[in-house]
Amino acid sequence: MITVGNEVKKLLRDKIESWEWWILLPEPDCAYLIEELEERFYSDEASADFAAVLGMSEFGLFSIYTGHKRRMSAQDLIDLIGNRSHLPITLGQLRKHDIIFLAGWEQAQILTAQLARLLDY
Repeated sequence: MITVGNEVKKLLRDKIESWEWWILLPEPDCAYLIEELEERFYSDEASADFAAVLGMSEFGLFSIYTGHKRRMSAQDLIDLIGNRSHLPITLGQLRKHDIIFLAGWEQAQILTAQLARLLDY
């Protein structure tokens, strides 16, 4: 069971539904990508446009990161991820989707379930 406050759920839902935020769900071995992304695009005054939700579920620890698109474009994200993601992501896909899984296929399915449970979808 995943438990987070209603304020966190509302915050994440609002960001997802706005289409103005990247929603990043990394598996643990992609932490270095999140660190690099935060340093490159969301440091100093831009830090207000970056947030993390950390929690525990029946699958273990999970994290969800949000970054406003005004600070990092789809091309910026592609350039950062490059070949370092387990799943190939194209610029066209990023222009259609805001939720990005930095994980292999099996882990992406677990992360999808976690996100759906977290937001009561």
